[in-house]
Amino acid sequence: MINLAVSEKQRSGMGPQSKVLQFTTATCDGSIWEWTSALVNGAELWLLDASNPQEQVAQAMQLLSEPGITTVALTPSVVELLPPEAMPTVQSLTLAGEACPLALLEKWSARIPGVANVYGPTEATVTTATFP
Repeated sequence: MINLAVSEKQRSGMGPQSKVLQFTTATCDGSIWEWTSALVNGAELWLLDASNPQEQVAQAMQLLSEPGITTVALTPSVVELLPPEAMPTVQSLTLAGEACPLALLEKWSARIPGVANVYGPTEATVTTATFP
């Protein structure tokens, strides 16, 4: 897990200035990336206070539309719901959990400097491939 956190720092520049949104539920392997990367790299970890998926998405969309969050991992289907002006302070967007259309990757790559499409999991880590 340390290697995963260190690789995230190398990929996105995550550090004490970063504010990571934990969007993924704790029962999903992606949540390990969120909290491990944030805490190992000295970043703030922002937790959602939502009891059902609809509340979670609504709360995340509100937080992402305000200045603050710099790093987030979302499924492509959630990102497709976001308007172009969403995520004004996000510097690192990880798309994971399902297939990512190339058009979506290109759209957000033009707006956010650190967009990555990741694939996983395996028995030994959370992701097995990251592009770019």
